[in-house]
Amino acid sequence: MFQLGLLTLGLVIWESLAPLRAQSERLRHVFLNSALFLVARIIFFGVSLLALERLAFYSLKSSFGAWFIVYVFVLSDLSVYWWHRLNHRIPFFWRFHQVHHADQFLDFSTALRFHFGELTLSYFVRGALFLMLGFEVQEVLLYNLVLTAANLFHHSNIALPEKLEIMLSKLMVTPKFHRTHHSLFLSRTDSNYSALWVGWDYLFGSYSGIIATDVVGVPYLKKTEIKSDLLLPFQPLMSWPKKFKGAP
Repeated sequence: MFQLGLLTLGLVIWESLAPLRAQSERLRHVFLNSALFLVARIIFFGVSLLALERLAFYSLKSSFGAWFIVYVFVLSDLSVYWWHRLNHRIPFFWRFHQVHHADQFLDFSTALRFHFGELTLSYFVRGALFLMLGFEVQEVLLYNLVLTAANLFHHSNIALPEKLEIMLSKLMVTPKFHRTHHSLFLSRTDSNYSALWVGWDYLFGSYSGIIATDVVGVPYLKKTEIKSDLLLPFQPLMSWPKKFKGAP
């Protein structure tokens, strides 16, 4: 947790000194996303870890030995990829996930912006999967700490040197790789789902390249507030505007 705090502080300083794009209401933006985080992630993450510890009926740690951490990381990352993809493909799940995509300015705080309904569903589904796969709490917690650090990084409002971005994006999710996923254009939004290892997008045909994306968000949502974000999943589901359904 201390390392996550240092990473967050580092990203805040980096975004302040050399932002990729200027932002006029930064404090309000960070406050809104952080409020959603406090409502959702802290409560349900703690509950899900407690449930995993209390409900686990077997472990495969002894079977894998030293390779157990690799087993947990690979299957956890694969489950995050498919859960993310299902959140875009299944309308009921998209009702909640659209709250994350409604952010019209990406910075580190966007990584905190998830509706409590999405996190409840995520922890229930993935928690049940982890029980069946014989995971243990320590390794799940470690993966989630790494995942949180990666989410903070690839949502951040920073510009990596081009050569470094190209090199890193062949292995891991980078800010520009993930910014493509937040495009207004549906063909881009429905792509680049990976969280840590980019190989899942290549393996399952969802990689759409890395595109310079100046404007992000959901085209049918123009302004967000805490109350509207919390109520959004329970409103009539809006369709993607026709002019944004094709490729940019």
